[in-house]
Amino acid sequence: MSKSSRLMCFLLALIWGPSAFSATKITSVNRLKHTLEVVIENDMARFNGGQKYHYQLINLKTQKTYTVNIQQGTAIDTSIPGTVPISKKVKIPKIKLKKIGKGPKIASYPTLHYQLLANDKVCENLFVSPKAAKLSDVQTMVKVMGEMANASKGAMLSAGGTPCRIANALIFERFADIGVLMKSVNTEGKISMQIKRIEVDVLVDENYFKIPKGVEVMNMQEMMDRLRASIKK
Repeated sequence: MSKSSRLMCFLLALIWGPSAFSATKITSVNRLKHTLEVVIENDMARFNGGQKYHYQLINLKTQKTYTVNIQQGTAIDTSIPGTVPISKKVKIPKIKLKKIGKGPKIASYPTLHYQLLANDKVCENLFVSPKAAKLSDVQTMVKVMGEMANASKGAMLSAGGTPCRIANALIFERFADIGVLMKSVNTEGKISMQIKRIEVDVLVDENYFKIPKGVEVMNMQEMMDRLRASIKK
């Protein structure tokens, strides 16, 4: 970001007052062309999909996670209770990340090209950026998301799956070591996901990472009990 842009952000922060936070925003698209925004500020992250009233909040320090639906007036605690072991019934393939070389610039960041292999078969072409991972907010998020993926891998693989599906579930934690996943391309040449923009010094209100007032906080069991009660009526 240029000096003039940083000065503008500083002046805007003064206008907004102490209630404004400077955050990092990552905008990506998936294979269905749906947009996902991840906004990170220090120990908090917010995941926004296509619906403004529906988003996810994660405390990166405590890994406490809430799925918020303002329209329904609920915030469901979806935190991972602990590490779920992988069932012995799941056959773990031989997984390898093969470094191919330099990749293209994606969202203005240089990348490295890796191939994800399962039992020596190519599953995905991955383009990662070590430089993007050096952004402090992004570095924290990638590390924590890797830890959360590791803790939940048993649940994700409870039904097993193809070797490539298993490899994709188990490789996620490696991004903390090799860089931010900027783009994933399957063996048919179709893009599975791609980061479009990484913006720093994005101003957000202090309430942006809070559960709105009037929204009821509940756990998964309480949500299921309420759903069953509504069905009986």
